[in-house]
Amino acid sequence: MPNTSSNVTGDPADVPKTSANVHEDSDDQFGWFRPAEVVYHCHELNNFGEAPTMEEVIHRPKQMAARWCNVRGVCNQCGFVAGCGTVDAIHAVRLLIEKHREKQKPVHIAFLDLEKAFDRVPREVIWYALRQHGVPEELIEWVRILYSCPKSRVQAAAGTSMEFPISVGVHQGSALSPLLFVVVMDAITRDLQKPVSWTLLYADDVMLASEDKGELERELQAWCDRLERFGLRLNVKKTEYLTTDVTESSSIKVNGIELPRTAVFKYLGSTVASDGKLVVEVNSRVSAARTKWRSLTGVLCDRKIPERLKSKIYRIVVRPVAMYGAECWPATKEVETRLSVMETKMLRWTAGVTRMDRIRNDAIRQKFGVERRVFSKQAITQKDH
Repeated sequence: MPNTSSNVTGDPADVPKTSANVHEDSDDQFGWFRPAEVVYHCHELNNFGEAPTMEEVIHRPKQMAARWCNVRGVCNQCGFVAGCGTVDAIHAVRLLIEKHREKQKPVHIAFLDLEKAFDRVPREVIWYALRQHGVPEELIEWVRILYSCPKSRVQAAAGTSMEFPISVGVHQGSALSPLLFVVVMDAITRDLQKPVSWTLLYADDVMLASEDKGELERELQAWCDRLERFGLRLNVKKTEYLTTDVTESSSIKVNGIELPRTAVFKYLGSTVASDGKLVVEVNSRVSAARTKWRSLTGVLCDRKIPERLKSKIYRIVVRPVAMYGAECWPATKEVETRLSVMETKMLRWTAGVTRMDRIRNDAIRQKFGVERRVFSKQAITQKDH
């Protein structure tokens, strides 16, 4: 039990210690269970006085990041940080590839995959990382209370297992967990990180880049050694190598194992190609949007559903799938036409209209309140995050 003599309010005995688990098929008895918190961690915030609302619990990690952890100063981290997101990281990678191809210079990129990263973080590393970021001891003590002697159970069709202790990892489903992991990643790799866009992090997704293949291999080995030193593990089988150098025939190695080489990599949900082209990415977006639309045809194609509701569902659920990462694309006529044709077909099917009805596409779009212009007028700007 941690020392609670610091200026902390509340009773540690009131903190929930048991969570439910969902079993992911595995041969390992307890190695691949993912604990999911089913209670609100109001105790995280008792140092602020009154018990917080659910909304305060959800938004507290961003406030803590800005107030104590100085995560905004971590220029390479885009995950769970206010003002940054997946699009920032995707944009940086695309720019890196495009600029090097424009100047006919090679760039070598490694996309790192950490094995069950959120489930492997040692608790001692969490306390170390929080102190490195200057978090007050009373707040660290509260986090220690939350992680004091946690237990979990496995719920399956056959019944519920006996309780067993959880000694590593952050709580799944806790509003505080993403912040804790981001702080840990920064604390243990800060001296290894190069400026954007040569090093990019989105939580446990790491991208390393270099103009020299040998240098990238040394950096990757250094990251692998550092992660293992602090209890994390690099998944070599899923860590991939991409290069714009067409004359390069081999890959890079880590721990003597050659990494898989690829010409196309799905980075944070967006397909990045070594030739810098968007053909694969646009095809992927079109396919994903069609799949999402088909999954909703029971509602979208139902004549009993009001058109206003269909329009809202399409604009909120289907269209964002097609346009994910589009802020990073060059707004060429070819890409815009491809997306516009796909969207028109889905809208006509939703309206139950065929070409035999001789209804113009603009009328269908107006009916559902969907603009013809595919790309937004607001272009992404390269942020100094």
